[in-house]
Amino acid sequence: MSMSDRVSPGNALFRLVMLLIGALLALAILVVGFYEGRKAYWDWKTAQLCEAEGGVIINERIRILPEQQAALPGAGGRLAISPKSLAAPNSPAFFISQETTIRDKLPRIVRMDHMVIRRADGKAVGRITRYIRIGGDFPTGIAHDSHFMCPDSEVINERQSEFFQIEGASR
Repeated sequence: MSMSDRVSPGNALFRLVMLLIGALLALAILVVGFYEGRKAYWDWKTAQLCEAEGGVIINERIRILPEQQAALPGAGGRLAISPKSLAAPNSPAFFISQETTIRDKLPRIVRMDHMVIRRADGKAVGRITRYIRIGGDFPTGIAHDSHFMCPDSEVINERQSEFFQIEGASR
């Protein structure tokens, strides 16, 4: 037996350590891949739900006077609608929210409905429906959970102004 055929104890230990490090690295990649793949799947499912039922539905526009705009929140020339608990007493509209859990396990899927109510007569004039995927990250519980939401906030913000028809303004 020649010297090169023998495996020294130090060389065998090095190989074993490298094998363990490689196995742990492969396991970490598989675990993270599983969690990210699961999040991608539920983002896709959330987007499907959103495409079918999400968005802004306006059944009736709310006529307001130009001076009533000040009672509504908004930015960049767009009017918005506040939840009932935060709406100004003279606000012409507010929304009431209802949350429905679609999936209670991680990642969590939630449907959020905002019923838009005209204050003058208490009539529901439309709704905003969003779907949200919450969490499903690895590792869980260490940092703030990621989320996926649709429709996008920018779309919702743009469409909220359409609930209002300002008297004397051409639209």
